[in-house]
Amino acid sequence: MKVFVNGRWLLFLLLWPGMVLAAPPSADWQTLETERFRVHFPGELESWARKAAARAEAVADEVHEWVGFTPDSPVDVIIADPFNQPNGMALPLTGRARMLLFTTPPAADSVIGNYSDWPELLLIHEHVHLAHLSRPVRRSFDRFRGQLWLPAAVMPLMQSPMWVIEGYATWLEGELTGSGRPNSDLRASLIRQWAREGRLPNYGQLSGTLGQDWDSRLRAYLVGSAYFEWLAERESPQAFRDVWARQTAHTRRDFNEAFGGVFGASPAELYQRFMAETVHAALRAESVFADREVRGELWQAFGHRLGAPAVSPAGDRVAVVEYSNNEPAGLRVYRLDDNAERFEKWREAEEKKVEKDPDDVMAVRPRSLPREALHSLPAPEGRDVHDPRWIDENSILFTRLSTDAHGFASSDLFRWHLDRNRVERITEGGRLHRADPAPDGRWAVAVRYRHGYSELVRVDLADGRIQSLSEASTNLVHDQPRIHPDGQVVAYLSHAAGHWSLRLKDLNSGEEALALDAGPSSFLAQPAWSADGVLYFSRGRFGYIGVDRWQEGMADSQPVTVSVQAALAPQPIPGTDALLYLQPGPSGHDLMRVENGSDIRPGWPLESMETASPIGRQPVPLQLRAPDPSDAPARSYGRGPQFATGLMSGRWTRSETALDLGVKGGDLIGRTDWLAAASLSSRESENGALLAGSWRGWPIDLTAAAFHQVSDPSQQRDAADTEAMRQRQTGLLMGLEADRRAGRFRNGVSAGLALSEVSLAGDDYRRDWSWLQAGSQWQRQRGSRRSQAGLGLSAVEGRTEGESWSLRRGHFSLAAGRQGMAGLALSQVSLDDAGNSGERLVLGGQPGLTSTARTQPERIFEPAVPLGLLIGQEYEGQSFFLRNRSNTARLFYRRHRMGEESADEGDWLVLRGFEIGGGLTDTRLPLPELRGVRLEAGVALIQDNPLPDRTRAWVNLRYEW
Repeated sequence: MKVFVNGRWLLFLLLWPGMVLAAPPSADWQTLETERFRVHFPGELESWARKAAARAEAVADEVHEWVGFTPDSPVDVIIADPFNQPNGMALPLTGRARMLLFTTPPAADSVIGNYSDWPELLLIHEHVHLAHLSRPVRRSFDRFRGQLWLPAAVMPLMQSPMWVIEGYATWLEGELTGSGRPNSDLRASLIRQWAREGRLPNYGQLSGTLGQDWDSRLRAYLVGSAYFEWLAERESPQAFRDVWARQTAHTRRDFNEAFGGVFGASPAELYQRFMAETVHAALRAESVFADREVRGELWQAFGHRLGAPAVSPAGDRVAVVEYSNNEPAGLRVYRLDDNAERFEKWREAEEKKVEKDPDDVMAVRPRSLPREALHSLPAPEGRDVHDPRWIDENSILFTRLSTDAHGFASSDLFRWHLDRNRVERITEGGRLHRADPAPDGRWAVAVRYRHGYSELVRVDLADGRIQSLSEASTNLVHDQPRIHPDGQVVAYLSHAAGHWSLRLKDLNSGEEALALDAGPSSFLAQPAWSADGVLYFSRGRFGYIGVDRWQEGMADSQPVTVSVQAALAPQPIPGTDALLYLQPGPSGHDLMRVENGSDIRPGWPLESMETASPIGRQPVPLQLRAPDPSDAPARSYGRGPQFATGLMSGRWTRSETALDLGVKGGDLIGRTDWLAAASLSSRESENGALLAGSWRGWPIDLTAAAFHQVSDPSQQRDAADTEAMRQRQTGLLMGLEADRRAGRFRNGVSAGLALSEVSLAGDDYRRDWSWLQAGSQWQRQRGSRRSQAGLGLSAVEGRTEGESWSLRRGHFSLAAGRQGMAGLALSQVSLDDAGNSGERLVLGGQPGLTSTARTQPERIFEPAVPLGLLIGQEYEGQSFFLRNRSNTARLFYRRHRMGEESADEGDWLVLRGFEIGGGLTDTRLPLPELRGVRLEAGVALIQDNPLPDRTRAWVNLRYEW
């Protein structure tokens, strides 16, 4: 669950590429309206959207009462499922609040797997963000500037630390539902573990950033919400409303000052006391288990997070998904032995050290030593691998996200053949999760989350055919199916009425039976069958999680482990009476092994557990006012609600400075975009005006524009002899575009027509042209190794005052690397039959509001040099670069040359430098006011004539259309 906040939010959006957060604009979008909400959704998500709309008003009543502020109405809610993963997002903009809700529900073993109702929990968490963060400051000028220009709409509360933003929303999700993360066994177990290990984050670490410990991203939510609980008990929930009121007062105050005025001390000071009490409670809880703890022995310590282990049918190997902070998750297979050979080598090495130095002291035996993987599968295509399950001794079934033609994700099934190290795709667009193969390896049972519905399905592993095994439902969530060793029964988890239960389904008759009901807010996850038909799973009790066992005839499950430390994802080892399970450790997960002898019947000290810690308490749920579900018909989304803001952008180089002013707007899902603006340059080298709009409600996008340009390159600093290039152009254009993905390829095509009246060097004439452009980008990724290639071709046919001309462009790029990428790009441009028309290719300058390849097809942009530095009819360009993973920062070596008959008539113009760039040009984030914005900046050394040894810098903030 994300919220875009603080003063750096615009820069963060610009430099975070690849965000696609809605269904295609051409889909059948519809809208439901309530008193304070407009709910927008693709037609196939209507059932889920109606559930959310029916709860929205009741949620708003409760949230506004607790937060103390009511956002301006209406609030726009977008329902989507772009990633086939659970999430939500809030955009707390004063006067234009928005949220996105993703329909795929959380898994039972997820940190957000404890919920009463998924749409309700999402609405509460995201609406808390809106009511909290969109609260305007009580200074009229600050409110006015936010309405005038959207990037200035960052309210003071959006500048709060992340632990405040996410911790507050997470705390309230627990208070308003009686479930959520604050009331989960998993949160209690993790915080207790961190406290026992001395790893509770200090105040500076509380907001947690990526790239730190494996669990750092959870801190703002889990520890932050626990700190809010502690503060509420110390003062009262009303105290937080007072903090927000002080922070938005006419008198300027930051969060620390506003907090101190209410609580009498700084948040950092009180957090120290909270840490001390939390550690004390964790150690007191540890003492409860001092004489009755039963847990496994360490099999292997890993320095990162792990997925649930899967043991091979022969019981001699284990497959685990390994995650790290900076790399996609990969799958590895290890031999399931005691690692004795490596420990022996370690002992011999230590003994040799002591032999060389008798006064040296031999180290104590380490807990574990690194193991060498038998097989390793780096994340295919850079996507995390999930839920490995052995099909047979030589192949493993797993799930991974893949993208469709529009770039939206679906979780699908894949098979990894170990002997050939080859991955075979089984399904496409299946939206399948948690698949478990049958004993014969021919089929599997999986969960399908599609269009907001959940169902059990059977998948043929030969051809990928999918057959429903249960009725699809938005009220019942299925998870983690596991097939009995006889292949006749499947055990699975079911979520209804606010809690998880374990159920059995006969695959022949279809009959179902309840095996175990965990009760509200109790952790129940990761079932696994042993060869003799015993079910093992993780179960929570009062904030503690252990491994339990159940078999037919038992009224309740029996504990296998009893420990202050959580025991997750049990996996029986065939041929033995032992289990593997995961245990959170200091730097990642530890893989533990426990013997499951029949004489082990430990019991949990339930009475002591219930009072041992303030963490993991079970409050009585607050009763939300039950709304009547809306039966009103949904209306067509049409053009959607339109939003607009002031447009302000510009460009700076030594050659010129330009400023663009106007209005930018559109709708939320990207069906319409429009802008009207004028551009004025400091030296009058490039002025202009533009009125442009786009329509994406069809499979092919349509763009139209009216433009006016005045260009005089001779007015620039460092200008070449370009008197003849003075130009005034007024015209209209219309273009069509389509962009689709197919496997590893992203393909695009565009075509269009432009009509203009031109005045060049004092002569007036007519210039018309049409264009056709096609391009394809290919990408392959395996683990951290990536390769990319791109090819683009375009043709322009023009007529200037009756004289025909044609322009051909070709571009090829290739890049490869791990953490970063090295590559090259080659360009070739040829202008034919231009002699009588007076047309010429022109190098230099930056793209701007009206200066684009559409309005000036003869332009070749190079921001480091002034417009018109090179002029000719044949052009060749080369670029060599080193760039980061996201392609937002690049070191480059570029060179250009241009001639009349051939490019090699001219001398190379060489540049070396560094540039950054990114934008919202390829996204469908619901920010129409900023959609299309792009930021670029750089510096370059020009090595050759006519500007040898000159260093030039540039900045370009523009809107692409």
